[in-house]
Amino acid sequence: MLSHDSTPDLVIYNGAIHTLHAALPRCTALASKHGRIVAIGEDHAVRALAGAGTRQINLAGRTVVPGFNDAHNHMLEVGIKFTRLQVENCASIAALVALVRAQAAITAPGEWIIGEGWNESLFAEARLPTRQDLDAATDQHPVLLKRFFNMDVVNSRALQLAGVTAATPDPAGGRIERAANGEPTGILRASAKLLCRSLLRDPLPAECVSALDAAGQAYLAAGITSVLDPGLRPWEMQAYLLARRSGRLRVRANLMPAWHGFREDETEAQLDARAAELGVFGELGDEWLRLGGLKMAVDGGTTSRTAWMFQPFVGEDHIADFNRINPRDLQRFIARGHGLHWDIGIHAIGDRAHHECALAFAQVLAHSDHQDHRHNLIHAYFAS
Repeated sequence: MLSHDSTPDLVIYNGAIHTLHAALPRCTALASKHGRIVAIGEDHAVRALAGAGTRQINLAGRTVVPGFNDAHNHMLEVGIKFTRLQVENCASIAALVALVRAQAAITAPGEWIIGEGWNESLFAEARLPTRQDLDAATDQHPVLLKRFFNMDVVNSRALQLAGVTAATPDPAGGRIERAANGEPTGILRASAKLLCRSLLRDPLPAECVSALDAAGQAYLAAGITSVLDPGLRPWEMQAYLLARRSGRLRVRANLMPAWHGFREDETEAQLDARAAELGVFGELGDEWLRLGGLKMAVDGGTTSRTAWMFQPFVGEDHIADFNRINPRDLQRFIARGHGLHWDIGIHAIGDRAHHECALAFAQVLAHSDHQDHRHNLIHAYFAS
């Protein structure tokens, strides 16, 4: 089955190729040119198209399937994570401290040590790490280790730089964990993370392009050829554009700009202007880069106990206020994006978050003539 007469630069044959093409769902050979398929069929027919410079690969019976699409993947964040301290495999706080100590030995004094991926449920000590744990690794560097999800642990140096003391009040929608004497333990939940994260510089454009390149190569090796990256700030979207222009965007990407619920230091007017302007955001809108809707976020996560629930988590006597959007504003924000004909995806994990978002969506749609939309809840762990 030949699409047109074209000498391919690659032929793969002697395989089990699943095409998902109704007319020829399976075949043994495939030819491509400049990254595009030009022919599929049986070995003899497809190999006959090869020229002197065509690379030919004998699959020896191996299976080929179309590339996978990851519908929720923070690819830029993953690429940046490759450059930071990897702590997700730590089985103890002692191992976590050892990694930080080793990193401190090769990091200039005063420079931040940033890592991510720890999970206290995996620790032999069966507790959260503290600033004192990290202080034992280094007192010459500020340290910030991101947990999966919505919680950080920092050392005393980082708290000092952020001006966080026993007298610092909890920010709206966040919590500074404290010891019995009122001193911060180093655990920062929900919006309290920004107390220290706001001190970190954004990665440079060149660093972002390199991060996307590295992540893209890793994804292709795993068979992922397209992603939707949700919750991007303007500089992150620019990084995708730069990677595309420089030929270093390896996978196709749908981008969801971050809207309400991400940064407390962004005003409503700024976010409204962003939503109005993004529709003409430069070169987005082809097969490699396109906009996938606005992303909002109303709560946090389960294991960090920052989800918006109807009932308190086990062991807690009240429902924590970790809402990332004031409930009174939710319907108005949705109506604003809906009125601009954006699809809106909302990070909503707790059962109360689902209820409030669904109610707000229904109220907006009941008063709108625009019914061609793809509004959605993201994650929805406790849907009922």
